[in-house]
Amino acid sequence: MLDDKWLALIKVKQLRRQFPLYGTELQAENYREPPAHYFGVPAHGVRNAEALEKAVKTALAADGPTVIEAVVDSEHYVDTVYD
Repeated sequence: MLDDKWLALIKVKQLRRQFPLYGTELQAENYREPPAHYFGVPAHGVRNAEALEKAVKTALAADGPTVIEAVVDSEHYVDTVYD
């Protein structure tokens, strides 16, 4: 799961159409770790490539599903995502 603190793709559309930003910011406060699990599925929060690599290896070795919550910066979406 990608966590960019916004509904960033909707934000891009609002910006491109020169609409005011509305209802797209999800997490204004500092980032918090995800819960230990989502509905019984283990969850791991990652903020860098090394942590992502470790979480993926752990997930692949697990006996069941795993959620990896990766914090990403959505600022580049304006330049790389098109309608």
